[in-house]
Amino acid sequence: MAVLKKIRAATLVETLVASALIVMVFLIASVSFNSIFEGVATNNDRDFQARIQELSYLAGHGALELPYSEENKKWEITIWQDAEALWLDGRFLANEDKDVELQLVNHE
Repeated sequence: MAVLKKIRAATLVETLVASALIVMVFLIASVSFNSIFEGVATNNDRDFQARIQELSYLAGHGALELPYSEENKKWEITIWQDAEALWLDGRFLANEDKDVELQLVNHE
């Protein structure tokens, strides 16, 4: 008769409260992860930096027609030459704090 011993069960209210707490914990964790990953994706400027290096090399070796301008949905890059030097001006559009202005060395 040990098998038929009465086991104390949780009430419906206790089960609902526990379920609500679990759902709230997962909701808060999900929102936190979403905001972290959104910030990482928005501020990822690796392609922008690689493009600046590529254009700097090409402009420095005379492989680009100057003035040069490039725009897409992620960045704007302009290269021009004045009497003294080559200049590169770049703007990463996803983050307005990332503006680049460089004086390039001309290898010609």
